[in-house]
Amino acid sequence: MPEFPMVDVLELKPVPGQKLWLRFSDGYEGICDLSELIASGGSMVEPRQKADAFNHAFVEMGAPTWPNGPMASISTPAIFT
Repeated sequence: MPEFPMVDVLELKPVPGQKLWLRFSDGYEGICDLSELIASGGSMVEPRQKADAFNHAFVEMGAPTWPNGPMASISTPAIFT
């Protein structure tokens, strides 16, 4: 089983179109497009469908999260690879 380095999100900035600019602990940075995931619906993503709610994203324990909690489907390893 391959080993993956422990990489955390250090900083994020919401970008128009339900995207996040992310900077990781290894220096990598880029944009993660979450629009398809959010459009798929579900109780954890529905509050983020409006820009004002999506834009309240912040980093907690090395992962993107929102006031109503993180989205498990966008864990740091999932968005880093």
